[in-house]
Amino acid sequence: MVAPRSGEVFSPDILDAIETLTRQAWQLPFALRVDSITNYQHTTATEDDLVVKDLVDGGIGFSAQQLSRVRDVALTEPALRGFLIAADGATTGVNVTFQMPGQDLDEVPEAVAAARQLAARLEAEYPVRVHLTGMVMLNNAFFEMSMRDMSTLVPIMYLVIIGVTFLMVRSVTATIGTLAVIMLSLITAMGLAGWAGIKLTPPSAAAPTIIMTLAVADSIHILLALLAGMRQGRGKRDSLVESLRLNLAPIFLTSITTAIGFLSLNVSDAPPFGDLGNITAVGVVAALFYSVGFLPAFIAILPVRARASRDQTGQTMDRFGARGVERNRSILVAFSAVAALLLAFVPANELNDDFVGYFALRSLRLGAISLVPNLLPAGLAFGAWGLLVGELNMAVSMVSGMTLGIVVDDTVHFLSKYRRARREQGLDASGAVRYAFNSVGRAILVTSLILVAGFGVLAQSAFAMNSLMALLTAIAIAMAVVADFLLLPALLIRFDGKRAPQPAIVPAPAIPGDAVAVTS
Repeated sequence: MVAPRSGEVFSPDILDAIETLTRQAWQLPFALRVDSITNYQHTTATEDDLVVKDLVDGGIGFSAQQLSRVRDVALTEPALRGFLIAADGATTGVNVTFQMPGQDLDEVPEAVAAARQLAARLEAEYPVRVHLTGMVMLNNAFFEMSMRDMSTLVPIMYLVIIGVTFLMVRSVTATIGTLAVIMLSLITAMGLAGWAGIKLTPPSAAAPTIIMTLAVADSIHILLALLAGMRQGRGKRDSLVESLRLNLAPIFLTSITTAIGFLSLNVSDAPPFGDLGNITAVGVVAALFYSVGFLPAFIAILPVRARASRDQTGQTMDRFGARGVERNRSILVAFSAVAALLLAFVPANELNDDFVGYFALRSLRLGAISLVPNLLPAGLAFGAWGLLVGELNMAVSMVSGMTLGIVVDDTVHFLSKYRRARREQGLDASGAVRYAFNSVGRAILVTSLILVAGFGVLAQSAFAMNSLMALLTAIAIAMAVVADFLLLPALLIRFDGKRAPQPAIVPAPAIPGDAVAVTS
C-alpha cells in the first residue's frame, strides 16, 4: 500500500512513484503478476476503434486535465475502487501475485526481503510511505515472530526455569545436572532433525519447549528423591539407587506414552505437525535416557549437599495430604461441581484437533481412575479459556501436546508411589495417599511451579501465536496440579479404598539351618 505523505494519489510525482513501483515489482523473486492503477488496462473508443492501454503512462508529465481524467476513471471503475484505490483517493495499492515453487522454505523470506528493499528505495526517492501486507507477508511473519521469540523470550524462559529449579532444589550440582539433561535432550532432538532434513516451521519450532518440560520433570523427580534420601541419613550412592528404583518405571512409562502420543501427529494432513511430533518424540526419549543414565552418573561423581532438616514445602505436602484424606468426600463433590461448570464452556471454543494416548500401571482400576486427572486438566483449561477468552488460534491446537507429558507425568508418579505403598508396605488407600504426598508431592509441585513460571515469561510475547499458547499451557499445568492434589486422592480413597492391601513379604531373621519367609 502506497500512501502519499501529503495530498492524494493523483499528482505527477505520486503517479510516477506508482509506475516505478509497478515496473520494479515485476523483478521481485517468484512474481507472477503485478496490478496497479497505472498499468490497469483502460479501454477507450475512438470512432470505430477500441483502444486498450495503461491508464497511466508517463504520469510525471501529466497535465491537470490528464490527472483529473485518471482520477475520474480510477474512482469510478469497479475493478479499481475499493481494491487498488481507496474511495477518497488518499491511498493506493500495488498487488503482486507470487507463485512459489514450493521447493525451499527460504522462498518466502527471499521474496519478503526483496519487497522490503524495494519499499525502502521507493520511500527514499518519493514522498510516500509504503506498507507491506498480504499472504506472503503473513506467512513470513509467523516465521519471523517465532524466531524472534526463540532468540529473546525463550532464552529468558529457560533462565527463569533454571533459576526456579535452583531455588527449589538448593543445589548447584543438581541445577547444573538438570540443565545438562535439558541441553543434551535438545541437542539430540534438533541434531537428528537437522540430519534428517526437517525444516523448522512455527509448529515444529515448539518442539524444544515441549522437550524441556519432560526433561525438567524427569530430572526433578530423580533429584528430589535423592535429596530426600540424603536428608534421612542415607549416603549419596544409596539415595541414588533408591531414587532410581522409585522413579525408573514412572519416568519410562510417561516418556514412552508421550512419545507415542506425539508420533500420532504423523497422521495429520499438515506436514509441519508431523515434524513436531517426530522431533518431540525423539527428544522425549532422549530425555528419558539422559535423566536415568547421565544424570545419576553426573551426580555420583560431583559433590551434592542436602539440608539436614525437611523444608517448609515438604511439611506443607504432609499437611495437605492429611487434609485431603480427611475431606475426600467434600473435595470430590466440590471439584466435580467446578469441573462441570468449566467443562460447560468448552463448546464456546472451536477445537481443530484432539489426540491422546495412555497405557496409566498394570492395574485396570488404577488405569481407569488415572484417566480422569489425565484428561480433565485440558478440558478444564479449555473451559476456563472459553469462559474468559473464547478465542483460539492455530497454536492452541498444540496445547494438548504441550501439557500431555507433564499431566501424565504427575499422575503416573503419584499413582506409582501410591501403588508401591499399597503393595510393599501394606497400607490402606488413605495411608497410601499420605505416602504419595510425602514422597512425590513436592516434586510434582516444584516441577509445575518451574514450568508455569517459564511459560509465564513466554506469555509476554507480542506474537499472539506464542503468547496464547504459553498462557493456556500454564493454565492447563496449574489445572493438572489441582487435579492431582485434590481430585486424584479423593478418587483413590473413594474407589480403591475397599480393596484389601496386598500383604508385603518380609524376610524373616536368618535362622541357622532354616530358610523361612513370613508375611506381615
